Amino acid sequence: MKLRDRYDWVVLGDDPGALLSACLVARLGLSVLVIDCGTRALPLVSRSGQVLDPESNCLLGLSSVDGRAGLWLRCLEKLGLTAAESAWLGTAAAEPDFALPGHRLRWVTDGTGLRREWGREFTSGQSKAASYPELLRITRPLLLDFWNSVPERLTWMPKPRVEKGLQPRGPVDLQGALKELRKVRGADGKVLKPWLSRSQNPGSATRSELRSALLMAFGGGVKTSSSAEALLNLVSLSGTAANFQGGASAFREYLKTLAKRFGAHVPENTRARRIFIEKGKLVGIQLQQRGNVLGVGGAAVGCSLDHARDQTSLSGRMWPRRFRETPRPSGWRFTLALTVHADAIPVGVSSRIVWSEQGAPPLEIEVVDPAERGVTLNSQKFIFLRTLLPFEDRSLDHREQRQIAARMFRQLLEVMPFLEFHVIRAYPDFRSDSLADFEAAYPFKNLRSIPLNLRSGLESGNGTVSGIDGLFVVSAESFPDLGSLGPALAALEATAWVAHRAGIPGPLA
Repeated sequence: MKLRDRYDWVVLGDDPGALLSACLVARLGLSVLVIDCGTRALPLVSRSGQVLDPESNCLLGLSSVDGRAGLWLRCLEKLGLTAAESAWLGTAAAEPDFALPGHRLRWVTDGTGLRREWGREFTSGQSKAASYPELLRITRPLLLDFWNSVPERLTWMPKPRVEKGLQPRGPVDLQGALKELRKVRGADGKVLKPWLSRSQNPGSATRSELRSALLMAFGGGVKTSSSAEALLNLVSLSGTAANFQGGASAFREYLKTLAKRFGAHVPENTRARRIFIEKGKLVGIQLQQRGNVLGVGGAAVGCSLDHARDQTSLSGRMWPRRFRETPRPSGWRFTLALTVHADAIPVGVSSRIVWSEQGAPPLEIEVVDPAERGVTLNSQKFIFLRTLLPFEDRSLDHREQRQIAARMFRQLLEVMPFLEFHVIRAYPDFRSDSLADFEAAYPFKNLRSIPLNLRSGLESGNGTVSGIDGLFVVSAESFPDLGSLGPALAALEATAWVAHRAGIPGPLA
């Protein structure tokens, strides 16, 4: 493939949000180049044949609920999602089982079903104190409509129709939706008051174990100490969650295929060598093994902003431009993979379970058919156990990781008794005295080398603003409090900038 001398849009890295921006910009007829940054933790296969997938397979906004398409799904439909491709989207991830002390609750998307689950598991006092079914009834329609309207909010209206309030506004954040919710009065207003009042702590209105489970299930990398507004948003959008057949890596490959379908250049084994910034403005990118510098109209950072900063070459006076600080994580995602006999999985168990106990990090349990990961195994299942380790140097100690893996397995036995008699393979193998598996699976020498797709609990981001003119952050670092919905919003905002610059009304025009 012969590269151009100049591109309207360059994507650095393969965060799903950045790849979505590549698809949207290419669909508008503009030139797009996608470059791998090589900074992502990839699924791997051990010498024994065990697959380890380090990422949760659940995205908010990838399905529909109450007749409203989520933000991810709406973008994919605009990109021409076919009926065959729709079959790759599964809504099983939208209904995880929560394993709490003394309770087993399935988070069903149907409001009536959730109320039935609630009534079965909780006493009337507990139910009233943590009235999530009632909360969903009020908040879900408003928040779904709010996020569904994002593309229009970022679209310039034709001049004759321009009215006050219809022009695209700045970054779209949660406060716009909460403004509408604050107007709710009567009995519904009383339900919302603990969530919307800054003087009260909604965390005290529900079990802390359920709060942690909800954040793990639908927030992924959201901090367990996140604001009430962030949790309110995630819970309200939980019905739009879905998984992608083959996992997060397969979803990335699908987005690359979509980008190619619209004419984007996605060369193999091509990485950025240097990013040139002059007087605070992005001017060009040089690729590895190529001497010439490519002209660039704009670029999306689909890796950590720290990594992009390390590759920049600055010239001229920067003031008032400067790189924004990268959001600091509070933890990172650690995964233990098992192969077990299928008979060991209890009948009726969801493909995703979140175990949560007070004083312990939540544990995500994902049950996967090996065929979805390209492996043929008869009467066997994969189980991926994921938890959050503190973003501290001690978490990189492989001896401590082995102890944590053993603890995770003991917690799994509380959900699936007698499973220890059905384990065929484990990776990393915490039962061995050798640390070789842990050294191979998690070879990080320092915290900075932990890939972005494993980082969790990021501090509040800067939106799509990198601090450099023409360079946008389109990744999990953009809107951390929005969970997996954040990259989709960042993609739409960045695409709107490119579109408006080219005289195109908006990202989905």
